[in-house]
Amino acid sequence: ENDCYVRARVLASPEEALLLKGFSNNWTYDKYDKDDDFYYYNAVLPAGGQTDAIFKKVEVKDISIDGFEVTVYQEAVQTKVYAQDGTFTTDPEKIWDCYESGEVPTSFGTNS
Repeated sequence: ENDCYVRARVLASPEEALLLKGFSNNWTYDKYDKDDDFYYYNAVLPAGGQTDAIFKKVEVKDISIDGFEVTVYQEAVQTKVYAQDGTFTTDPEKIWDCYESGEVPTSFGTNS
């Protein structure tokens, strides 16, 4: 129903045997927090829209493995969040911080 910001975490197992290739320029790794291991979609995703693929290819470096798994975990948050006093933010970094903390701030000060 709403436009949103999207992020995704990619896990490959066994990691040492796989190489993910063809990463899209429309995704940025660790855009806001250098320790969060997420790829962030670089644009607002319109309601009902679709992102492009984060990567295009999985290369198996070690052919002796019996199998592998690639998991893409995604999260999305709406592009406008209101504080308790009615102020709001559209700043993606502040919105992700609210999402991660699970708390509604008292105020965002001036709308941003």
